[in-house]
Amino acid sequence: MITNTFHKLKLILSKKDYRKLYLFLILSFFAMILEILSVGLIIPFLNSLVRGGINFGIFEFLNNLDIIGIVLILVFIYSLKSIFLTFFSYLQARYLANIRASLSNTLFKLYINRPYEFHLKNNTSKLIRNVGETNLIVYIIKSTIILINEALVMLGVSFFIIIFQPKISFFVIVILSLIGYLFYKIIQSRIKLWGKIRQESSGNLLKIQNESFRLIKEIKILNRAKHIFEKFFSNNDKIVQSEFKHNFISSIPRLWLEWLVIVIFLSAVSFMVLDGKNLSEIIVVIGVFTAAAFRIMPSLTRIMNSIQAILYQQVVLNTVSEQVQSLSKANLDHPTDKKDISSKKDFSLKIENLGFSYSSSETVFKEINLQFDKGKIYGICGPSGSGKTTLINLILGFLQPLKGKILFNEENIFNNLRSWRNNIGLVPQEIFLFDGTIKENILLHLPEKEINKIDLDSSIKNANLDEFINSSDKGLDTGIGEFGDKISGGQRQRVGIARSILNKPKILILDEFTSSLDNNTEEKILGEISRLKKDKIIIIISHKLSTLSFCDKIYKLENQTLSQTK
Repeated sequence: MITNTFHKLKLILSKKDYRKLYLFLILSFFAMILEILSVGLIIPFLNSLVRGGINFGIFEFLNNLDIIGIVLILVFIYSLKSIFLTFFSYLQARYLANIRASLSNTLFKLYINRPYEFHLKNNTSKLIRNVGETNLIVYIIKSTIILINEALVMLGVSFFIIIFQPKISFFVIVILSLIGYLFYKIIQSRIKLWGKIRQESSGNLLKIQNESFRLIKEIKILNRAKHIFEKFFSNNDKIVQSEFKHNFISSIPRLWLEWLVIVIFLSAVSFMVLDGKNLSEIIVVIGVFTAAAFRIMPSLTRIMNSIQAILYQQVVLNTVSEQVQSLSKANLDHPTDKKDISSKKDFSLKIENLGFSYSSSETVFKEINLQFDKGKIYGICGPSGSGKTTLINLILGFLQPLKGKILFNEENIFNNLRSWRNNIGLVPQEIFLFDGTIKENILLHLPEKEINKIDLDSSIKNANLDEFINSSDKGLDTGIGEFGDKISGGQRQRVGIARSILNKPKILILDEFTSSLDNNTEEKILGEISRLKKDKIIIIISHKLSTLSFCDKIYKLENQTLSQTK
């Protein structure tokens, strides 16, 4: 189990962070030595009290000291142990906090940097859950450190008392080890299963919540709330049951360990009495065994709890490690550009012999040839499912063509994606707006220190958003609500246009961006768009020919081919 856990952790941690695990291993050896000393020094202390007892090895010379001297040594050792363990805890807490941030950063970055196809194939809720569950990985690392530390301490103290009293100690340790092993074998598979159920149900809960809040109107209109509740409650109940079983099993070692140790301890004392040991010897042995039990019992409890925690979260560890390993080897969405293809004064976009298919049985394009020139507006129409959005995703570099080339300034965009996208602005059909201000939504996480105010004002004016902003009491700081619910459809589109042209793109793509607008609003926005074409290539995708009437050229996409209609 530990070997497998270390192997998985090696896959997801940086080399520096992984090596630090061995630092805790070394520190655990020091902790073990201090624990042995703290237990062993009980012997001369008790010898000084009973004036006799047992002379034992390395501590025998301390019998010549008076009780004050021995107490001072004991106080020093216990103080040193407390200082060391405080330092150990500090390092552990700091390490785990850094690990949590590092893991979530790594996984989030890996997801964001995947190609667009990756996000089409993967459930968003699961990706969010995986990033969030890096906290559970930290819990596994913490449990692993505790397991190693406590195991070494227990082994060290056990080894000491075996040397001190071989017969009794061997008997006690064998019994405890056997019971611990049997308990582990019995619960191992069950805890893994409960952990798997918890992870799957947690993912389902997140998915249900995400879908329900986004579809709240439909749910209320269609009276689906009852069915949503049933699914939510069912998955929540599975989580409750798995956590209940895990927590209950986790409490058993602690509840029965004390009873077991007392029974064994009383049996051992009875054995010494029957063996004819004198009272002073019995007192020293009882004192040493009590001190050892005082330390070993918490260790046993922590070891069992750590093992259960690691087993319970094993599914999460496997999932995250597989994700990190596979995604680290996968192609990035932004490979190293061969060159800067930033637009020149005159520029063009060419599509040559473009072919694409999602599968061998689903050909979308056979052969498409197009040229887009500066200062013109191009319209692309076609029935639903004809491949309009697919064509745009190819131009954006989100999908790889089966054959053919897409050239900007005579350079293949797929060799220079980062540079290429610096020249593109996109207004999608559904403008995603978050719960923030107009300014925040236009900037889309761009730091204010990187803002050129002239460019911001220009994008607002060109999107014809200035009138609305000026009429609002808070101006650019006006809140728009979640998903832009506090503003009209036309205003949402204008925010999207302002966002897309903020970086002064040479190519502006509008994908069904007027589909949810009324005719008057659509006409106004199209008029605003037409004024932007002077220094740009504008491509408009629409299933309505009326929307494309002012375009310089119109192409129809149908039956896997493209034909010019205007």
